[in-house]
Amino acid sequence: MVTGALQPGYDRTSKEALMTASTLSDLYRPSHDEAAKQRFVGVLKGYANQTLEQQLAEHYARDLEPQFVAEHQRAPANRSEARPLFEADPLYQLWGSMVYASQSLMWQSVGETCRRIGPAFEARAQTVTQKPRGSLQLDPSLELSSNQDAPRATAIQIKLERAIAELPEKQRFVFMLRYYEDLDYEKIASITGTTVGGAKANYHQAVKKLTTLIQEH
Repeated sequence: MVTGALQPGYDRTSKEALMTASTLSDLYRPSHDEAAKQRFVGVLKGYANQTLEQQLAEHYARDLEPQFVAEHQRAPANRSEARPLFEADPLYQLWGSMVYASQSLMWQSVGETCRRIGPAFEARAQTVTQKPRGSLQLDPSLELSSNQDAPRATAIQIKLERAIAELPEKQRFVFMLRYYEDLDYEKIASITGTTVGGAKANYHQAVKKLTTLIQEH
C-alpha cells in the first residue's frame, strides 16, 4: 500500500498537477487509497440514505404508525408526536448511527486528500499572486452603486443562510457542494453515494425550496 502516492492514471505528483490544472475537478485528485476510502464511504452513505431509509419508511407505515393509531385513534399530527415511536426502535437507531458514522467518515476521507494536497494549493496560490498583473481603466461615465446597497445585500445573505439551514440534510449537503464548492454532479454523486441524476434532483429541489423559504423570511 502506497499512502499518498498517486497511482497510474493520476498525476505524477500532486504539486505538479496543481501547478498546471485549470479546474477544481482537476485539482482534486485522490490517490488510489484515498479514492478507495471515499468510494466505500459513498456506498455506506448510499445504503443508509437510500436502502435503509426506505426500509425505515416502510417500517413506520406498516408497524409504528398503526401502534400510534391504536392508542390514540388517529395518526400522529406532527414530527413531535411521531418521534417517540422511533427513539426506541432498533431499525431507527441503526439508521441514525449509520448516517452519523458515514457523514463523519466522509469528512475524514476527503480531509486526507485535502491535507495532502494543501501545500501544493498554497504553492499554486503564491505563483498566481506573483504573476504580473494587468491594468484596469474604468469608463468615467460609469455610475457606481453606493454603499446603500450593502445592508440589503447583507440581509439577503442572512436570509440565504437561514434558508439553507432549514433544508433537509441531503439537499443541504448537495447544494453546498454544488453552489459553494463548484463541484460537478459526477463528483457530488461520488461523495454523497448517490447517482448523478439523484444529485441533480437534490440540487434543483434545494434551489426550489430555498426560493420559497427566502420569500417567507
